[in-house]
Amino acid sequence: MKKRTRAQRGFTLIELVAALAIFALLSAMAYGGLASIIETRRSVGVVQERMADWQRGIYRLRSDLESAVVRPARDAFGDPQPALYRNELGGLEFTTGGRRNPLQLPRSSLSRVEYLLAERSLVRRSWREVDRVQGDEGLAYPVLEGIDELTWRFLGDSGEWVEEWPPLDASGGAAPGLPRAVELILISQDYGELRFAFALAPA
Repeated sequence: MKKRTRAQRGFTLIELVAALAIFALLSAMAYGGLASIIETRRSVGVVQERMADWQRGIYRLRSDLESAVVRPARDAFGDPQPALYRNELGGLEFTTGGRRNPLQLPRSSLSRVEYLLAERSLVRRSWREVDRVQGDEGLAYPVLEGIDELTWRFLGDSGEWVEEWPPLDASGGAAPGLPRAVELILISQDYGELRFAFALAPA
């Protein structure tokens, strides 16, 4: 004699609504977690990109300073300028070597560069000729951004750091030559106070 089996029963409306509510809740939690992960990865990517920009900017400055040479220049008005000095705008201007010449053209390997704080950015300006002519504004572009304050210091032969370069000699004139090192002090909105020291090659 066969046993009777109970008739299969489906979900009730209340059970179905409860299941959908639980599924919706789990989906919302999963989406929120995924969105949080994506936002975190985006934020980390922005920070990494900014750090890479700073590394490139500091490397550019270091490369220029390590190639600095004792070659005075003339400005657009023909007035003589020291090989390296802190100008009236607070920028650092100097002559640097190592100018690339892949085509082996008959020209100097020297150029004149300036690093200046403008609109909260450290701007690098360069001129192809050490002795400038009127109307030559050079090529300028920002190498570091988000800077609130900038200070230069210079290490002289006496081993003391000074705020101005070149220093005055015994006769009251500007002493020629390069400092032993240049220190850059930055105050940025992202990293606070930062100090970078760059050793210059001996003359």
